[in-house]
Amino acid sequence: MEKEIHVVNRNTTFGCGTIILIIIIVLIFGNTGSKQVEQEMKILNAKIDKLGSMVKKQSETIKELNDKIDSLIAQEKMQDI
Repeated sequence: MEKEIHVVNRNTTFGCGTIILIIIIVLIFGNTGSKQVEQEMKILNAKIDKLGSMVKKQSETIKELNDKIDSLIAQEKMQDI
């Protein structure tokens, strides 16, 4: 005796509750990465601030050196006269 098996195609739909549950799960597990990214961003911002202050100091040093060079050139020109 053979048994017949009938397969019925059914479309699966997600209800609002299921979608909300999926969103909550994603948010819970997604936040751990965002905290790490936030911490890394703070470290990078601190490094950028430090680099900015170093660039400012270097710019001031370059200006001072340019002023000294200009002064020496002016003194040399005065000696040639």
